[in-house]
Amino acid sequence: MEFLIGKLTTPLTAYVGTRIFADVQPGDATWPVVIFQLLAAPDTLGAGATRVMTRAVYRIKAITKGAGMQLPVDIAAAIDSALHKADGVFSGFYVTAHRVNSFAYSEVSSGETFRHVGGEYRVDVHPQ
Repeated sequence: MEFLIGKLTTPLTAYVGTRIFADVQPGDATWPVVIFQLLAAPDTLGAGATRVMTRAVYRIKAITKGAGMQLPVDIAAAIDSALHKADGVFSGFYVTAHRVNSFAYSEVSSGETFRHVGGEYRVDVHPQ
């Protein structure tokens, strides 16, 4: 999670300020927001069942309320620019990321339209 927040905060500030949340947005958050969710994190095992790497997949998306599709598309492009082929050392681990899937959809809830645009990113974590 530290890797994602570190890579996303600066490029997304102009769009969402500090409204980048894990799993769900707080009920009092304003729009737009960015949400990231862990979908899976299988381990790659070496000899003796030693973990050599974790290959996590995160869904990361922009959500807007009532806006057209351009704003969430722009935010999703900034997410992709920050994360696709990103790497770095965080908390003693070497971390890489790349997008494996993209998506866009709309939903209506209580008469309001919400737009979701983003991607699924593989985040590989290796010991240094």
